Amino acid sequence: MKRFLPMLSWFALGLGTYGWAAEPPLPKFEAQTIDGKVAIGYGVAIGDVDGDGKPDILLADKREIAWYRNGDWKKFVMAADLTPHDDVCIAARDIHGDRRVEVAVGANWNWHGNTLVVYTPSGQGGPWQRSVLADDLGEGHGLACADFLGLGSDQVIVGWRNPNAQKKVGIRLYVPPDFPGSPWKSHVIDDNTMACEDLKVADLDGDGRPEIIASGRSTHNLVIYWNRTGMKK
Repeated sequence: MKRFLPMLSWFALGLGTYGWAAEPPLPKFEAQTIDGKVAIGYGVAIGDVDGDGKPDILLADKREIAWYRNGDWKKFVMAADLTPHDDVCIAARDIHGDRRVEVAVGANWNWHGNTLVVYTPSGQGGPWQRSVLADDLGEGHGLACADFLGLGSDQVIVGWRNPNAQKKVGIRLYVPPDFPGSPWKSHVIDDNTMACEDLKVADLDGDGRPEIIASGRSTHNLVIYWNRTGMKK
């Protein structure tokens, strides 16, 4: 049995202290498709491409590298046919300090499994505790941690690209327990419309709530899931 990204020890740093005063709010996301003609959507990155101070979305697709401008989400092709193989991963960082990202692209990527596992420290210097959050992923291919619900500690978001035993693809959010020994809570963010090839997390509208940005392989889409948690409408 394959395990999806087994070494998740870094996630424990974001768990914080167990317990919160009230039941955590239910996650609420509003999906917006900004590109419905994605070939595969191997890799997603976030960075300021045009220097306007807003995070843009970058995509490594099968044969081209594109970016989508924050605001109107207009697509701009940066490069095409860079390698004889598919463009499968992308990274964006401001290396020169000019407030605009440089972009690196790679080919021939094969990082996926069916199990999502979290490792947490024992607190006594002993072996880390292993918790299986899900074992029904159809090739897990997207993973991130952030405080989507405003709890003061991180939650886990995971996406998978192939239909699972329920013949579904999608994205789920997992909330850590409110006290040791209690189960993690899972919430469906996308139910069978996103065959997730990659996902990233960023606050795209500056409201303090992180959004999810995901690209779909067989669903051929690039989607922003706007975080509306805690909003009345």
